[in-house]
Amino acid sequence: MRKILLILFIALLGACTSAESGSKAPGNGAIADTIEVSGIIASAAISQNVIQTTGTILADEQVNIVSEISGRIVKIAFEEGAPVAKGQLLVKINDDELKAQLNRLEYERELAVDIEDRQGQLLGIKAISQEEYDRSLNGLNVLDAQVALLKAQLDKTEIRAPFSGIVGLRYFSLGAALAPSDIITTLQSVSPVKLEFSIPERHIASLKTGDLVSFSVQGLKDTLTAKVYAREPRIDATNRTLRFRASYPNTKGELTPGAFANVSVPLSAAVETIYIPTVALIPVLDGAKVLLKRNGVVAEQAVITGQRNAMEIEIQQGLSPGDTVITSGLMRLKPNMPVNVKVEGTSATNTETP
Repeated sequence: MRKILLILFIALLGACTSAESGSKAPGNGAIADTIEVSGIIASAAISQNVIQTTGTILADEQVNIVSEISGRIVKIAFEEGAPVAKGQLLVKINDDELKAQLNRLEYERELAVDIEDRQGQLLGIKAISQEEYDRSLNGLNVLDAQVALLKAQLDKTEIRAPFSGIVGLRYFSLGAALAPSDIITTLQSVSPVKLEFSIPERHIASLKTGDLVSFSVQGLKDTLTAKVYAREPRIDATNRTLRFRASYPNTKGELTPGAFANVSVPLSAAVETIYIPTVALIPVLDGAKVLLKRNGVVAEQAVITGQRNAMEIEIQQGLSPGDTVITSGLMRLKPNMPVNVKVEGTSATNTETP
């Protein structure tokens, strides 16, 4: 009885082993499941080599109007939001005390001038020593310096526009006491204006001073053109971009400093290239790759990328028109796995976003 049971156990164990081996060996007659994924057919597209980036409208010149001295406002000579000319009086600060001090010093100076003149005559006839004359001359020079100082302080009681522009809102009223560095209002020159934007460092050789860029702002239907006139001398190490500035005449005053701008930066002439969805790109240690369907199975393909935007990326090398690029299920696919691709369209784009 025990022999019969042992023979049955060995036979059963052998059958299980054979069945398990057969299920793990697709090459021995078993067929692996075909995975369903999505993809696109790579196609040639015309790239305009245009970077889409964002920028900010800046005033040509801007400054905070502040007082350099303490005092009470006795006159406000500008209207909020109105244009002013260079040198125009904006604010007058009380100067009564400074004028009184200046009058006293001028009286003392007149006396010092007379003393210096008499001492000079006495020195000429050897009636006094050179030291006595030098003391009188030094006293006159000290008074001259004090008078110049008070006149400079009096000049600071009149706050004038350093350049022509438009004043902003004022933050003090008539009779208010000012302290040094208190902001009274702002002044901005808005014709022309500046457009400030950044582009990736790999493209900085393609943009130079004198080039034109197009931009748009909210509230305006027209696309405007600005001329690049300067760039930052160093690359931003945080985001690897370089900052540029362009000038726009703004003769009609349609642009307001601080406005957000969408900027299009042309880099070169149009060329034929291939774009694929960014989700299809797989970063690897030494570059990037994509998965293709070739002869019914998955194949890996190394690629060299170029421009990109939020949805697509340029493939400079590695793909040809007509390749079937897999765009879904990338994490579960391996080379040589049978795959069925549901084609969702072709690829095309022409702009880059940093």
